[in-house]
Amino acid sequence: MERLKIYESDIFKAYNQLYQFIDHAYLYWPPSEPEKEYTKLMESNIFKSVKKNMLYFDPEIRKIIDAMILQYEALGNPEFITSKDFDTFLRQDYLVILGKMKKSIEQRTDNILHE
Repeated sequence: MERLKIYESDIFKAYNQLYQFIDHAYLYWPPSEPEKEYTKLMESNIFKSVKKNMLYFDPEIRKIIDAMILQYEALGNPEFITSKDFDTFLRQDYLVILGKMKKSIEQRTDNILHE
């Protein structure tokens, strides 16, 4: 029983850090220097904390974070091919995926806190 409480506490902390990252990511919208600002976001300490806790997140959130990482990696390597170029990702996906993650976190947190 005690291990379960510790595990749930760790999950809650991981989701809380991700929620803070999303709020931080919204500060970069709309970007005045998209590539520079996205790089800064992905190199931030708060994202490094999120990345450490990837295994705590549900598969949909991990998939979204992986897509964000791929976009970041492609910025530094012109030979790196992604399913969408960075400008399209930023215009079409960025706000959508932040919203999806935020909604998923709120649902997950509600389940933890209100069971």
